[in-house]
Amino acid sequence: MEEQQLQITKVAMIGVGSMGFGMSLLLGEQGFEVFFFDPSEANVRDLESKVRDLKLNDRVQSKDSYEALCQATKSPQAPRVLILSTPHGSTGDKIAKSLRPHLDPGDIIIDCANEHLSSTERRQRELEPEGDILSRLRRGDASILKKLMPFFGKLAAKDRSGRPCVMPIGPGGSGHYAKMIHNGIGQGMMPVLAEVWFMLSRGLDLSAQDIGDIFESWNKEGQLRDCFLVNIGADVVRTRDENGHSVLDSVRDIVVQ
Repeated sequence: MEEQQLQITKVAMIGVGSMGFGMSLLLGEQGFEVFFFDPSEANVRDLESKVRDLKLNDRVQSKDSYEALCQATKSPQAPRVLILSTPHGSTGDKIAKSLRPHLDPGDIIIDCANEHLSSTERRQRELEPEGDILSRLRRGDASILKKLMPFFGKLAAKDRSGRPCVMPIGPGGSGHYAKMIHNGIGQGMMPVLAEVWFMLSRGLDLSAQDIGDIFESWNKEGQLRDCFLVNIGADVVRTRDENGHSVLDSVRDIVVQ
């Protein structure tokens, strides 16, 4: 590939559960042609319904096989870009095996699953160029990452100066390592916030509005300033259903992903 930005216009999305669902819509809204595949008929139906609602039918389309997905995303201007948003573990291995017969050297797989870094690095080694084996986004290849940064920048959140919140992390499974730490922090903070809400609501008998005000004040100054989870926590505790009741009073006490 030449040392220039990749002219990416088509993206393959594999897995359209909660994360893949949102990414597919975001990519479509950003003007990319998105072709997606998911063995779950329910996931496909849900995304197709939302695509119709948003009138993105011309940009976001489903395919019924890996072969059809790869045919749809073939382009003379750029390598294929395939994004995985799938369960961690053996699923990624099965997908890689299914994709290999349909890909060309230089195609890029971006694994967005919650994968363990050792599995990521093993898969990268397996997909190294080897005869007719494919060239991949292996070990966070710096030159390929540099070409992909404008693409990532279009999808990333923006800071207060309008700069995309994205940067190269490092080689190997560095990205998944950073994601593991990020998820650990988030999953640790959420039950703490839930406990705080419980004490303020059930212990001190404060109203949802008062608790929201407290969360908002914490987000404005001190050690929790500009904390995303505290910020949205203020919005959540104030949210009411169509009958005017706090939604937190009717949330089922279970955790799913």
